[in-house]
Amino acid sequence: MEQDREVEAMRQIAVALKSLDEQATARVLQWAADRFNVASLLNLSGFSPTKSTTRKTETEKGGSGVTDFKDLPSLFDATSPSTASEKALVVGYWFQELQGMENFDAQAVNSQLKHLGHPIVNITAAFNALKETTPALAHQIEKSGKTRQARKKFKITTEGVRKVQAMVQAKSKGGER
Repeated sequence: MEQDREVEAMRQIAVALKSLDEQATARVLQWAADRFNVASLLNLSGFSPTKSTTRKTETEKGGSGVTDFKDLPSLFDATSPSTASEKALVVGYWFQELQGMENFDAQAVNSQLKHLGHPIVNITAAFNALKETTPALAHQIEKSGKTRQARKKFKITTEGVRKVQAMVQAKSKGGER
């Protein structure tokens, strides 16, 4: 009987996702994986709900030498972020550049950091630090709600993308950032 419930759940998901484009489907599946705390299980099995929307890396485009990371832990390992804002930047880069998301919310970033064993106590402060650098490494593009704790959506700037790519290159050469 358990299998019947699973099949019915899959049918309902298929109906719900049928009218969405690839990127919207990827966002919904990523949200569901985070919401039900199964994202790490999906990564372990090699399943990637956004695989078809993954962008080509700079290496594939003939650029900066950043490799195509198969999962977030590989990217995180390759960058070795040391501060809360660097950790947020790396995960934001993963969502935006490697998963093809137009923008991402701070809670999703912190959820991924929790899965990696690196939760940030105040994710908003980490993103504020990225926004306040010159040039800015991230921009807040949306806020839902009026309280300080309202959900915020961000986008990594071109300079932020360069910073993560430099972090990868520095670690691969054994140098400092």
